[in-house]
Amino acid sequence: MKRSVWLSLSPYGYEVLLYKGSWKQLAAYMRTKNADVGEDPRCAAAHVHMVNGGHQFSIIWMPYWESSITNHGALVHECIHACAACLEHTDVVATLKTGDHEALTYLVEDLYKQCAYNLGTFNQGTLDKHLES
Repeated sequence: MKRSVWLSLSPYGYEVLLYKGSWKQLAAYMRTKNADVGEDPRCAAAHVHMVNGGHQFSIIWMPYWESSITNHGALVHECIHACAACLEHTDVVATLKTGDHEALTYLVEDLYKQCAYNLGTFNQGTLDKHLES
């Protein structure tokens, strides 16, 4: 079963690793990339901003995926973190005080669509968690 995919936030060229699996599996995968994700955050999902040899990217970690309101909410939450990191990295100002949200909102929309699509394909051929019992 597929666990991960690298996504690109256009037009910034900022990369996001979407990873579905245990934190232990993610940590092992990142060690193959000479990167350390730290301790298990023990939460439903997480965003990690990484700097590895001058290369900056984000990781969105989902331990499992089923298409539920709770999981979609967690995914959007982590997408916002990743998009904010992207905009900070590229020095794009998203001025929330003046109502100029477009740089952030279009980026969140794009990343969310990529993530939701890929998480759905990761589950193809397997039963959803709530159907396995």
